[in-house]
Amino acid sequence: MSKKNKYKVIGVIPARYESTRFPGKPLIDIFGKTMIRRVIDQVRKTKLVDKIIVATDDIRIKQNVENYDCAVEMTSKNHRSGTERIGEILQKYDADIIVNIQGDEPFISPKVIDNTIKLLQNNKQFSVTTTATNFKNKDEWENPNRVKVVINNKNQAMYFTRSTIPYPRNNWETVPPNTYKHLGLYCYRKDAIIDFIKLPQAELEKTESLEQLRFLVNGYSIGVNITEEESPSVDTKEDLEAIRK
Repeated sequence: MSKKNKYKVIGVIPARYESTRFPGKPLIDIFGKTMIRRVIDQVRKTKLVDKIIVATDDIRIKQNVENYDCAVEMTSKNHRSGTERIGEILQKYDADIIVNIQGDEPFISPKVIDNTIKLLQNNKQFSVTTTATNFKNKDEWENPNRVKVVINNKNQAMYFTRSTIPYPRNNWETVPPNTYKHLGLYCYRKDAIIDFIKLPQAELEKTESLEQLRFLVNGYSIGVNITEEESPSVDTKEDLEAIRK
């Protein structure tokens, strides 16, 4: 096996073609540029990502990214999550920190990416860091499609859920304390990803359909970067029209 290139921080953008709700999503046009290229543009503006790699399972995405002067790796179609897709990338690349950047957030903030990396670099107790923001209102908090993360006073995740927690026993008019809307940006230490892939799916993870619960169930510490900058994701054609507007 050839020697792996070593980096401090690599940014991996998992990009599947066969999305259930929106097939071909990474290649949709947003004002003359594909969505995957717009995500690459934003990651290129970061200060801490040394290498950007798109991890895909489709030759059309591979060709679009190669023609944009960005590294791209073909990965298995059998991965159940972006984290597993990143695990395959680590067979070719070595890095202290790996950033999992959502391929459907064409306007993700470079500053948010850097701040989430810094949180991991500066806190040895965290194996993983992620990002969250305040809920806009109680209706959004009650939406099961908006993942909640409850954190302690050390910016450490206590639990992720689709349900409405903490339970507002005294009938809160607003969102209860210590709970935030989870955003899907992750930074991992290399060992944490290697361990994650070896671990079996946790029952809680399957129940909530939230892979980050595999880390919590197995005792890993997840730090949470709280941001005011939320970038919209494109999950449906309606989301695309909203972003274009």
